[in-house]
Amino acid sequence: MILRLIAIVLNVLLLIMFGTYFIGHGLPNNLILWSSATLWLFAPLVTLLYIRKTI
Repeated sequence: MILRLIAIVLNVLLLIMFGTYFIGHGLPNNLILWSSATLWLFAPLVTLLYIRKTI
């Protein structure tokens, strides 16, 4: 149970990093930066959905 809580907290922090990246730097101009930002969004979302499904 504690491991699940830690995973949820870390994934929420990744989502916060995704949002604050655009606040601090604006929209990226490079394709590599767009792919990195997309991974910052989708990886925690998929993990959180998986955790929710297995509860």
